[in-house]
Amino acid sequence: MYKVLNNNERLFQIKFLTGTRKTVLINEKSCREVPDKECDGVLFELCCAVNAAEAKGHVITSVVELCDDGSTPRVAFRNTKEYRAAKQAQDSVSTPTRIERIRAMDKFHLGVLLNDIRHEPQKYPECHMAWIDWLNGQPKGTIIGKNF
Repeated sequence: MYKVLNNNERLFQIKFLTGTRKTVLINEKSCREVPDKECDGVLFELCCAVNAAEAKGHVITSVVELCDDGSTPRVAFRNTKEYRAAKQAQDSVSTPTRIERIRAMDKFHLGVLLNDIRHEPQKYPECHMAWIDWLNGQPKGTIIGKNF
C-alpha cells in the first residue's frame, strides 16, 4: 500500500490557503546544482517547488516534512538563502502572461478575480480586442486583486 522511501529520498507537503495540499518527493542525490555551494540542495529543490506553486497563483500557508516516524515538522524556508536563490532562478525564467496565470488558477482565485471584474469594471478592458491585449500582457503584481 505504501512505498518505503530510500535513504536519500525526503517527502514534503506544501499546504495552500484553499486547504489543498501538494506532496513533493525530493531525492537528495538527484538535486540540481545549487547556485551557492553553501546552499542545501534539498531545501533549494523544495523552494523551487514552492516558487513554482506561487507563480501559478497559489498562496502557501505552510510546508511540512513527512518523516518516517510519523512526525510532521514545519519547514522554515521563507528567509533562507535557498529560497532567495530559487526565487532568482525562477525570475530568470520568462514571466507568464495574464492568460497563462488565469489558466493556472484554482476555483477560489478565479472567483475572486471574476468578482473584482464584476464590482470594478472600469479597471478592466471594455471591448473584445482590448481584452485580448490585456490577457496577453504581463501582470504588474499579484494574480488577484487590484494589482492584476
